[in-house]
Amino acid sequence: MAEKMQADGVLSRQAVFVRYCLKFARKGECPVGERRLCYGCMDFKSSDDTVCPNCGYADDTPYDPNYIEPGTILSEKYVIGTMIGANSEGATYIGYNQSIGCRVLIREYMPQGLCSRVRGRAAISVDPKAVVQYKALMSEFADLNKSLAHMRNVDHINPTLDMFTANNTTYAVSEYLEGITLVDYLKDNAGELTWKQVSEMFPTFFTTLSLLHNNGIIHRAISPETIYVTDRNVLRLCAFSISAVRTVQAELP
Repeated sequence: MAEKMQADGVLSRQAVFVRYCLKFARKGECPVGERRLCYGCMDFKSSDDTVCPNCGYADDTPYDPNYIEPGTILSEKYVIGTMIGANSEGATYIGYNQSIGCRVLIREYMPQGLCSRVRGRAAISVDPKAVVQYKALMSEFADLNKSLAHMRNVDHINPTLDMFTANNTTYAVSEYLEGITLVDYLKDNAGELTWKQVSEMFPTFFTTLSLLHNNGIIHRAISPETIYVTDRNVLRLCAFSISAVRTVQAELP
């Protein structure tokens, strides 16, 4: 196709346009007059909009330099959006998978106190005195997400769908859930659930917990804030972390 497009040494208008679009697609954007991604919600908006009509995110919104700059491309297909959560293990970003065209969650291993990031640079700098600890905990992070990936057919969890290394760290990709936390779901139901709701939502969820424990996966922070209720009223356990985050007097604060 490339040879045909460059016949006689001249690019056709179509070829020029394709190359132009690909240039922007790699950034998660589209040419002027088309549509591009909002880094706040990963929905498409007009390239003329400086504020997203869907979530209100503005193009000039400042970002925390400790985390990845929105619009960065990882693993040649994941567009990084805003950071939506963090703990002492690392950060979670909303993202967009360009290969299949859907929103995802991207978890970055970035343990607090062991490493840092310089503004404008995606690569993480590890404290020379903490290299051994950093690598050991990263191995635990990878093992946890490999275990979750092996359980992707189990109901009621948000399993790891992809993993890759970049920027001197490891990333885990999972599904972007459409729903709300159990805390908010209870608020919407005046703090109460009917017996019908409980009997439909919880028994299979508890079965899933047993399966997790039988496979050596311990969450250590199950609460209404780490359980999501999907738009189909299905419970999904999220926010898995390495043990060092949720163990008293552990290595991470």
